[in-house]
Amino acid sequence: MSKEQNIELAIFSFKNISSWIEFADKKAGFFLTISLALFSASFALVPKASSNIQRYFSKGTIGWVVLAILLIMLFAVYSILAILGIRKLIKVVVPRLKPTTRRKSVLFYQTINDMELGDFKKEMQEMSAETIVDELADQIYNNAVVASEKYGNIGTSIILLKWSALFVILFLIIVSKQVLEKVLEKFYGIPIRDIKRSKGNV
Repeated sequence: MSKEQNIELAIFSFKNISSWIEFADKKAGFFLTISLALFSASFALVPKASSNIQRYFSKGTIGWVVLAILLIMLFAVYSILAILGIRKLIKVVVPRLKPTTRRKSVLFYQTINDMELGDFKKEMQEMSAETIVDELADQIYNNAVVASEKYGNIGTSIILLKWSALFVILFLIIVSKQVLEKVLEKFYGIPIRDIKRSKGNV
């Protein structure tokens, strides 16, 4: 393979991995926007849930207390998983300033930024074909590490957010008045209306 072909192959590989990094950033940005919106919206349920939990504890019976504790646990686990998932997505979109190889490459933007313009031009003009391939290979390796970390974080984030969705769905089901009444009717063995009526007659 000629020197020109080596350079072309290195450039192709560099562009290919860079495109995967760009796609990972866009994918993470999309999931991050949705996750933050849903996570913020979920806190609109807190006042109603807090009111219900206080009321459940005040009733004193085992069934109500268990439901109150369950609601607290479900929302706590949901919040923790959602925060961890969002944190992983943030790690994807935050730029990485230090290359894995710790090498000052004239093809790495941070290194270029730290150089004087004249020194940078001189370095570029004096590069041989072998040096160009070597520099590109260094950047290809660094980008491959970055791409692998980004997709790993996205995968982990998706798993965490899926589990958080499950817990918040269970939370919503229990908070729902209709479902809650059915649960209590089954627990007490009589309709909830009869429970309220009997308490009112005491």
